[in-house]
Amino acid sequence: MKLIDEIEYAYDSSTVKNSVLFPARKPSQTHKTRTRKLKDPNRRHFATKSVITDNWLQLDINDLRQDLRELLIMKQLLKSNLLSQHITFQNTVTGIAQAYYEVFRNGYTATEVVSPPNSVDIASYIYAVMHPHLQAGSHEGIHLMFTQWQHYTKLLSFSNFRLLSLDYILIENTTLVKTLGEFRFIVSRDTIRGIFPHIISNEEVIQQIIGLKLTCKCTIEFYFDQFGRVIRYGEEADFMGAFQSALRNPFHLAMLMEGALIHEESMLGEFDALSITDQPPPSTPSKPSDPSKPSDPSTPLKTPEEASEPQDDIHPNCSHSSLPRRCDLAFILS
Repeated sequence: MKLIDEIEYAYDSSTVKNSVLFPARKPSQTHKTRTRKLKDPNRRHFATKSVITDNWLQLDINDLRQDLRELLIMKQLLKSNLLSQHITFQNTVTGIAQAYYEVFRNGYTATEVVSPPNSVDIASYIYAVMHPHLQAGSHEGIHLMFTQWQHYTKLLSFSNFRLLSLDYILIENTTLVKTLGEFRFIVSRDTIRGIFPHIISNEEVIQQIIGLKLTCKCTIEFYFDQFGRVIRYGEEADFMGAFQSALRNPFHLAMLMEGALIHEESMLGEFDALSITDQPPPSTPSKPSDPSKPSDPSTPLKTPEEASEPQDDIHPNCSHSSLPRRCDLAFILS
């Protein structure tokens, strides 16, 4: 009887219910849920493919970033190269303009055969930096540079030509270097005969200006091509401003400048003589020819009558300008 009571006590439902031998399973870990997860054969594959795709995308992004960095470096190199070329060309053309003032500091004389060792060969400089078909107003030819500098030197006792300021301007395919300078000149009898022949009979005006040492401002523009040669030349010398300080009477100033032989681009001398294409020989001296031998057998000799006849070597583009000049009487008195 006692054994039966002990067995009943051991299997008492209240005692078993209160004693927790194993923890209760969570709802997500039930047999039914685990079976459904294990029966999905693509679930692990999808998870692995997603990770691989993310890695590939990250590698592609890294490659694109590297390509972008290389392109940026190449852009900087090309930009630096172009900037360097631009700076080099700018230094070249501005250096030519600055050298122009140094070369012609005291004018130009064609009779100078032997130059000092340290001097600059003016003819070599002109042929090196000027285009053969140099444009100056309506005239063309590199000979203008020689003839005009001879006129300035002879008629004005030209000296102290110096640069005051310089501007570098880009105009489409042309480079413009605009300079402001000044020079000194002395009014002599040659000045009056060569530039102001209309006042030779007016001794009153002559006595006011003869022997004066004046300073004249000038603006010179150099137009360069892509090879660094001067293809166009423009100049404006303010002669009226130079004489204005000496001639207080505006009528005398107007009389002086009205008939002055100062043409477009401040070229001096007779207008018809501007297009004569007499160029000086190259800077390297040549051997004198033998007078006993003809220079060119194919060239017929001219008779004295033919040699004395004037040569009409006028450029077709040479024409008198119909526009009012700054030296005209109406402009000065306006």
